[in-house]
Amino acid sequence: MKVFIKNNQSPGDIVMLTAAVRDLKLAHPDIEVGVKTAAGQIWENNPHINHTMKECDADRVIKAEYPLIQKSNQLPYHFIHGFRKDLEEKLNIKIPVTAFHGDIHLSDDEKGWMSQVEEIGHKEPFWIILAGGKYDFTAKWWNPHYYQRVVNKLSPEVKFVQCGSLDHWHPPLDNVINFLGKTDIRQFIRLVYHAQGVVCPVTFAMHLAAAVPMKEDKPKNRPCVVIAGGREPAQWEAYPHHRYLSTNGSLLCCDNGGCWKSRCEKVGDGDEKDENLCENPVQAFGVKIPKCMDMIKPDDVVRSVRQYFNGGAVKPIETRKGRSGVRNSGKTTMTADNEIVVYGVKRVGNHMLLDWIASQFSGDKFFLNDLCHKPVKKTLFNKTKSNALPSLQNRFNAEDMEHVNLFLHSNEDISPEVPSFHSGVESKNKVAIIMLRDFRNWSCSMQKMIKNHKLKKTMDFFCCVWCSLADIVLSGNDDYLFVNYDKFISSKEYRDEIAIKIGVDNRTDESMKNVPSYGWGSSFDRASYDGRANEMKTLSRWEECKNSDWFISLIEKNRRAMNLNDELFGESYG
Repeated sequence: MKVFIKNNQSPGDIVMLTAAVRDLKLAHPDIEVGVKTAAGQIWENNPHINHTMKECDADRVIKAEYPLIQKSNQLPYHFIHGFRKDLEEKLNIKIPVTAFHGDIHLSDDEKGWMSQVEEIGHKEPFWIILAGGKYDFTAKWWNPHYYQRVVNKLSPEVKFVQCGSLDHWHPPLDNVINFLGKTDIRQFIRLVYHAQGVVCPVTFAMHLAAAVPMKEDKPKNRPCVVIAGGREPAQWEAYPHHRYLSTNGSLLCCDNGGCWKSRCEKVGDGDEKDENLCENPVQAFGVKIPKCMDMIKPDDVVRSVRQYFNGGAVKPIETRKGRSGVRNSGKTTMTADNEIVVYGVKRVGNHMLLDWIASQFSGDKFFLNDLCHKPVKKTLFNKTKSNALPSLQNRFNAEDMEHVNLFLHSNEDISPEVPSFHSGVESKNKVAIIMLRDFRNWSCSMQKMIKNHKLKKTMDFFCCVWCSLADIVLSGNDDYLFVNYDKFISSKEYRDEIAIKIGVDNRTDESMKNVPSYGWGSSFDRASYDGRANEMKTLSRWEECKNSDWFISLIEKNRRAMNLNDELFGESYG
């Protein structure tokens, strides 16, 4: 008998269909199978199908489905049973399950090819990370900033390769190898073959992590950490060797399996999924995600990845002495009287504040700029005795550093879970600062910067960071000292208050006249006001933009940001 199987669902579904076809052929080798599905590259090299069979050649044409999903909350079945049981019923035969994963085949040539990651010069083990998802199922999304924290916390144990389709929502991450839009389905399968592990939500990559064969010298199963939440019942999706982070049963909306909701807010595409909305959406970094997903934190993912390392299934990238940031050749860690870390987002005036802080301290000073944007091992250490920020021209190894009065470092465009003080420095007085600027003035400067410098990250991304930092400030978290940019540049009394809080007795405002050379200067004036920076009209930038269409649209789109802004700066501020 010739059976022709059709299905036009997503790639993850097709991987599950490969398992049903495998089991069908192993149980009934006399049945000839042809297929026509979406994501046809998944079937390449598959020995269980007739690659030349056409629909008109078949005795039976079957639309493969998995109605079993309707009972997934009640019955102990995995997705792998869905298509199989459907084929059993439609063909009136028994099809035993033979393996707990999909059926992906690579040719010997494919296995022998160098990975795309090695082609660009990276020969160490790598993990794939999917930090987004499709627009039709936004209920699978996780806080994009949480993904960045995972990357930051696992560096340098793991090198991540970020993958995803440019047609979907995948905010770019820092400190990763960016393969967004650079792999078709077959290339992605080969990338998974070479990958040490995978971090992703419930998606195609999760099923591939289980289905793509392992190399001969590797464990039997590929490590995979799945950020699942409570949308699907765990038994329907989870593979036994994955770390599947589920919150089923933690909320009333998923206390009896999964909620199976599609979206957290309407997309407006006319799809019926717009009426199948999450009951408990939360705001996360400018997007809405399900509460069940937000309950999973970066440390949960980090811990799950490290379980594979701690158990010995796989090994982290070999750490070298001092890789955490300070190369010390066995010598004593650098010490500092004062360590100050500043968090902000571009255009809030971070470098102006950093310059001012540096000018308050005498003696040796040491500055790390934009620490979160670079692998720590490549960050420049700088030391000076002047009353201004150190330049980025002098490089010192840890052997050159013993003690400084001020150790100053900045972190732009991230929202810290906890203050991050440098692990390679022992410091007495530690201060973590969050600086924010009135949203209207900030957004005008930010928009101008994006346009002038053609930044890859979008305004949506930077607005998300602004809101995330504002959330921390308004939460009352006393781990951070909040610096209000607007008050800082307009009030000497306010600057004096800040100076006292960071431990300074003798205060100077000389640096307030300068326009820092790094950070591209002012978005509006560049460095033209250097020496008289206090004359710049930074508190009224929005008046130049208030009638523009983009500004009106931005303010309307970011009502939450404006509400946070009112709490931080007052309704009439700006």
